[in-house]
Amino acid sequence: MTVQYPSGGEFLTGRTVEVRWTASDPDGDSLRYAVQYSGDGGATWRSLVAGWASTTYELDLSRIPGTHQGLIRVLATDGFHTAQDQSDATFTVATHPPETLILTPDDNAVFFGNQGIVLRGSGYDNEDGTLADANLTWSSDLNGNLGAGRQLSVDASTLREGTHAITLTARDSDGGTGTSTIRARIFRSAPPNGPRINAGGVVNGASFSKQGLAAGSIVSLFGANLASSSAAASTTPLPSSLAGLAARGRSSCFHAAT
Repeated sequence: MTVQYPSGGEFLTGRTVEVRWTASDPDGDSLRYAVQYSGDGGATWRSLVAGWASTTYELDLSRIPGTHQGLIRVLATDGFHTAQDQSDATFTVATHPPETLILTPDDNAVFFGNQGIVLRGSGYDNEDGTLADANLTWSSDLNGNLGAGRQLSVDASTLREGTHAITLTARDSDGGTGTSTIRARIFRSAPPNGPRINAGGVVNGASFSKQGLAAGSIVSLFGANLASSSAAASTTPLPSSLAGLAARGRSSCFHAAT
């Protein structure tokens, strides 16, 4: 058997590449293949697939770290005997930009006054692994740089009023970057014409003025001295069903979705 591609010296880039090889059995038996990858010149090997029937395999480059010492090895078996071949020389796999994920706040979250905003996210790179705080920066298209780290607290009063595009940027050791963006709406005071809850009030008593409520709408409810259960529900839905509304809360503001 012979590994045809990559055989050595190639520069692999893009999303996928087709690994190809040829093999035959003197007795005409059907063959099954195991495909392995090494990123360190053959010192260690990682299994990509086993029990494979085809003589081609679509390799997802996003699954493997970038390297200048890549090798492919293919093992063929008829159930009794095994033969193998590998790339004649090492090849290069392009490095990958890091991936980012914003965990909080939710997209289109609303904040007003001096509410605290917790920016929390993460970054991962195929070559570097989980990225450190120093490699993660937060920014706003209205305010510019906000700070660095997997978690950052920002006072809403320090942000310009309006709709912000909040971006988390991750940078890896090769200088590659990846970003994620959410939007946050900032008000100096509670937005007008929304349902309001006063101390001791009930959500069922809230009403909308001058407009109806379409199915699927996101509703923001604002009030003072809300029950402590709202503050405790920063990550899980409130155990409430309000005439078809499912509510989840943070501090003195929570959102309800129809």
